[in-house]
Amino acid sequence: MGCGACKASDDVFEVNFYDSYKLGKKLGQGTFGQVRLAKDKFNDAELAVKIVDVRHYDEKTGACTGEISRSRNKATRDEILHWKRICASNCEHVVKLHKAFSDNSLYYMVCERCKRSMLDMTVDGLTEGDLSNMFQQMSKGILHTHSCGIVHRDVKPDNFLWGGPTHSTLKLCDFGLAATMPAVGKLGGIYGTAPYMAPEMLRGVGYDYLVDVWSLGAVAYLLSFGRFPYTPMEQTSASMKDAISKDSPALRIPLERAAEGRCSEQLISFIASSLCRDATKRSSVQQLLQHPFLAIPSRPESPTEEHEPAEPDPDSPRPMHVRSIAQNLMSRPSPTVQNGIDELLQKLFDKHGGEAAGSNMFFSEGDEDKEKEQQDDVSPTMRAADCRIRKKNSRRNVKHATHSGVISPAVMGQLGANTSASSEENEGEPESPPNP
Repeated sequence: MGCGACKASDDVFEVNFYDSYKLGKKLGQGTFGQVRLAKDKFNDAELAVKIVDVRHYDEKTGACTGEISRSRNKATRDEILHWKRICASNCEHVVKLHKAFSDNSLYYMVCERCKRSMLDMTVDGLTEGDLSNMFQQMSKGILHTHSCGIVHRDVKPDNFLWGGPTHSTLKLCDFGLAATMPAVGKLGGIYGTAPYMAPEMLRGVGYDYLVDVWSLGAVAYLLSFGRFPYTPMEQTSASMKDAISKDSPALRIPLERAAEGRCSEQLISFIASSLCRDATKRSSVQQLLQHPFLAIPSRPESPTEEHEPAEPDPDSPRPMHVRSIAQNLMSRPSPTVQNGIDELLQKLFDKHGGEAAGSNMFFSEGDEDKEKEQQDDVSPTMRAADCRIRKKNSRRNVKHATHSGVISPAVMGQLGANTSASSEENEGEPESPPNP
């Protein structure tokens, strides 16, 4: 499976990010990276840039050794190459990567800016029409990725963003764990986020594109019923993987909901088609796009518009509950690593003839976010710049990242108080670095 138009040359890395872009406020941060706004110097287009630090940090002390981590360097280059290959043929349901820069120990991935995460739409609840629209758009992004011969391997709510002119187009992002499907044989290794992992991946029998279909089904289950397909008593990554692998406690799709009129038979059928434990009988993405459930019309307004919520169904998933159990699986960024990145960025500002608050920075208008200033642990120069950064307040007062694994300050606060969830976000073989 593949397409000639999706092939990309290895020569995709440019050198000086600051020749073409100004760096803006921090949108979020992850294990080994952060996401900031970026502005094109030539046309003032507002974009996002994912910055990844590939230096090695000591596991015990957290201190930067100054050496390049070969495994993380390779993983980051592979991510960019996969993303470039996917974007070589246009698809509105994939976040567009514009340019990639390599500057010694930092990589810059300049991409389109998406202002809302997928779970934002759940604030006012979801109708089946909304779910149909979302699953259809998610399926299109996954199908395009598969058409380029690539398995995403980390399909989950965090990796879909609302973008486009009206912020109503759902886009797949974050290809840090993606892999090219071999011409012969199957893929191996455990990658992704535990509750969304497919049984065949965890059993070590080899897998293909259909692991992404299973993950899509797990997302559909979560949004429809307010819990993961497998929810063992102990809410840890290891226990979830064990439950999925052994089917214990057994997967249960609540068929009685359709019989009682609490949801449609089409929704139950769609979820069952994607959560088939036997991969040989599981629907492909192409088949899911033909499923009758995806023909249900959604409400006309975009997810950014205000509307009066319908009378809540006491048995329906609580939106904030769905959001919290999904976000509780996110990892906690290291302040030491973040300080290291900020200090390196500070040196680059000086090197390229700008100051943190000068020619290579720009700021958004709005109310000052003083709480964020108190929470951020950054270098003095970056703090001086960030204290001038403004954000527009939404009715939810929530900031969002542009990639999975990048956590907003508000979410970080919630995670600090939660000790029941696993601290793992993404997993891989020992040589595979965490996804920023």
